[in-house]
Amino acid sequence: MPAGLKPNERNRALRALDDAKAILQRTSADVDAEALKVIEQAGERIQQANAAFVLALLKDDYCPAKLFAPWASVRRVRDWGADGKIRVIIRHKRACVRPSDFFAYWATLP
Repeated sequence: MPAGLKPNERNRALRALDDAKAILQRTSADVDAEALKVIEQAGERIQQANAAFVLALLKDDYCPAKLFAPWASVRRVRDWGADGKIRVIIRHKRACVRPSDFFAYWATLP
């Protein structure tokens, strides 16, 4: 876990990861070995993305705009940044935004 998390934030993140692992283990009991491998790999990628998003929310640190895809496209986030509506930075050739900035602006939309 990254440094700087409060104990209760760290515990919440760890519980969320444990819950995700438990769900993946329950669903894999009825699947053959080859399909199980594909499911586990996909589950690991999803778990990593979810963990990154949860940690970004907890720390309110810049994270890739792609993580906000359920709410807005990366293009839309970049446009909002270009218009000065939210602060968007480029890190590792990716548009990044703070969760608090994104959701504060999202709440103002009609």
